[in-house]
Amino acid sequence: MVSRSKMLLTAVLGLGMSLGLSGAIHADGWGRRSAPCPCPTGPMMPYQPGQVVVPGAPTAPGMAAPSAPGTTTPGQPSTAAPGTTPTTPTTPTTPDATAAAPTTGDLSAGLEGTTGIGQSVSMAGRVDQNNRFNLFDTQSAVPRSQVWFSYQRVGGYKTGLTPNNSVSQALSNGTFVDSLGSSSPTSFTFADLGTDLNTFLTRNGFNPQFIERTRNTVYRFGAEYAFSEKCSVSFQTQYYTTDLDGAPDAWSNPQFLFKKVVCQSNDSVVSAVLGFQPETSVRRGEFSDQANALYPGMLFLSASGNSVFQGGFQFRVPLEGNNVYTFDYALSWGYWLYRAPSMTYAGSNGGYGCGCNSGCGGCGGGKSCLLGIVPQIELYGKHVIGDSTITDPFNFPEVTPTSTPVAGGTALINLPVPFTYEEPRTVYDLTLGAQVILSHGVALVGGYSFPLTGGSVRRDEWIFTVRIGF
Repeated sequence: MVSRSKMLLTAVLGLGMSLGLSGAIHADGWGRRSAPCPCPTGPMMPYQPGQVVVPGAPTAPGMAAPSAPGTTTPGQPSTAAPGTTPTTPTTPTTPDATAAAPTTGDLSAGLEGTTGIGQSVSMAGRVDQNNRFNLFDTQSAVPRSQVWFSYQRVGGYKTGLTPNNSVSQALSNGTFVDSLGSSSPTSFTFADLGTDLNTFLTRNGFNPQFIERTRNTVYRFGAEYAFSEKCSVSFQTQYYTTDLDGAPDAWSNPQFLFKKVVCQSNDSVVSAVLGFQPETSVRRGEFSDQANALYPGMLFLSASGNSVFQGGFQFRVPLEGNNVYTFDYALSWGYWLYRAPSMTYAGSNGGYGCGCNSGCGGCGGGKSCLLGIVPQIELYGKHVIGDSTITDPFNFPEVTPTSTPVAGGTALINLPVPFTYEEPRTVYDLTLGAQVILSHGVALVGGYSFPLTGGSVRRDEWIFTVRIGF
């Protein structure tokens, strides 16, 4: 049983590391690929779905494109060259966004328009079997620079362990040693040993409650760094605690992830993603995969009006035997229930609006730090490919031999691992939540996740995340 002070210390440590990394990046100027966004001097132009910001194009209704040398801007002195007739001032016109937009083959230009509506929204995720990561956790198809910290409270977590017949086989193949030291093969019963199954397992280091449900707490934190608008790398890890006696609190296998945009249009992005989870040291009873694993997959994001559709798929490919292959996917829909003008201004910086660099108020001189509210609904699916069974899981060792006093001597029994791991073959989970987008690139995420296919992995889960973009 983990103490409350230990849980609090772990949460503070994770949040402190995320905030510290964000502060260091801001201080050193890492990842800043553009100057702070200037607030417009005139009225702001609302964002239009699919709109692409073109350098030099008008930025608000009634604002003409920059004048070429030798022309006159309304309300300004003539700049005509000597000896020529000044041109007649023209009436400002509304820009033709369709004519000015670049082709969909121009990745950098099209991505700017897409991130304006989707960059501030990511998938919330959920806890997977054996505390493993997915490509969908706190991710979207758009490369970006950010740090995050998550607190996830998991109820009714099931370890996947089931009892096998190794104990009965071990009892039937025991050895009896009499008081003189002579030995002979003997079959024993629990009555002979003066005990029962649960007591026998507990005495030899196997808590029978390993097959029962537990309550877990997961602390996740990580960072993503975008080298450009086209690619990024990220790292995340997690520390989990459990209320099960005999199961140690531990760090699970971390995740390294590379993301590369491979296709985009004015309002959609598709990225190829490759994840890698290395096997770390697994102590006895730690609920982590005992294998290095690759996670190839894809992520997509599409913006349509106030809606944001995103998701993706992945394959889990373990690099060692005696492990499980899976196919996973996610579908997410979010809706901008509220969006501040600085978020819809087409010239804003990276989709966060002028509020990200101008403090509370941002463009327009208001006082609010709230930039947007996005409710979300997410569907997650997982299917096991091939064998779903793992023998001798979670680094449980055989006990060779157990020694139990019996009448007239001692019973020696070689006890194999009494559990077998069985991964649920098909799992569907639903996550309901919302993201609150604040100034300075801060987003607060809250959600509730539950299974649609019964509690084969867990009964439910609460998710709280703080993301800081830079």
